[in-house]
Amino acid sequence: MIGFRQQHDLTQAQLAAALGMKESAVSRLESGEHVPNFETLGRIAEGCNVDVVLDFANRTPVAKVTRRESTLARS
Repeated sequence: MIGFRQQHDLTQAQLAAALGMKESAVSRLESGEHVPNFETLGRIAEGCNVDVVLDFANRTPVAKVTRRESTLARS
């Protein structure tokens, strides 16, 4: 939100008014103090004319320990 606001030369108060939110709500979202739910994300996206993108990525594989390795480590 901060980047969007800066790109469009908006204050928190102006963005809040455009989104129908309180300025304090925008401040909490920008600071990370509040995690928005999907409804709020949709409202922000609609008001800013942007899309919400949710993506999943593969995790780095973790080495698996076999039962035998675990038993040997305790010996």
